[in-house]
Amino acid sequence: MKDFVHNLEHEVNEARKKGDIPSLIEIASAAMDKLEAAAGVSGGTLDEDQSLALRAAKRIGYNVAADVWPGWEVATPARSDAELQSAQTLAQRSCTLVDKLNQGAVEHGTAIWLIGALYLARGMHEEALEAFRAAAGFYSDAPALKILSEGYMAIVRESLSITPAKGKAEFDSVIARLDELSSEDGKIFRDQLLVARQVFATTRRASAGKLQPGFEPNTGAR
Repeated sequence: MKDFVHNLEHEVNEARKKGDIPSLIEIASAAMDKLEAAAGVSGGTLDEDQSLALRAAKRIGYNVAADVWPGWEVATPARSDAELQSAQTLAQRSCTLVDKLNQGAVEHGTAIWLIGALYLARGMHEEALEAFRAAAGFYSDAPALKILSEGYMAIVRESLSITPAKGKAEFDSVIARLDELSSEDGKIFRDQLLVARQVFATTRRASAGKLQPGFEPNTGAR
């Protein structure tokens, strides 16, 4: 099983280096299928091989979905809605495996956060807000992650607000709270939020028919 898992993860990691998003999603989805099939269906305690396969499937789903998300860097190429939907499917599968593996609150919160992040990228703000709120609820023992989730909630609210200044004030409050932590995580999350806000900031000014940041329509003409 170890060699089987290693070979599949290696195949996915090589595809991640190439940056061909449609091909990467296809390879990752197939790898998750193979790993879940190898683990089999079990209603009881997972054995070592089953856990190994499902942990690898969870990692693949999360990492590839995160690769597709356009909010890490301002210069990330646009993603089609089809690509974002496919990434969200991977993220949701990964989240299901967190439950099956009983990996705990922080892992569960992080899995839900990514689902919310992909909703944000798709311009589905109400769904994104609900997911970020749910993620924050899992972070009672991880204050930096909780504040991070609240920062994404502030980005969504700023996009939805008819008074953007109020949403901006909420975002600034989150940044100040991260600074107060005086930790490496606080600094990393602070920078992450500032980039994400810049990527998605124009959403609140977009009108019907205009593209959202990090998004291009799926016209079928590929």
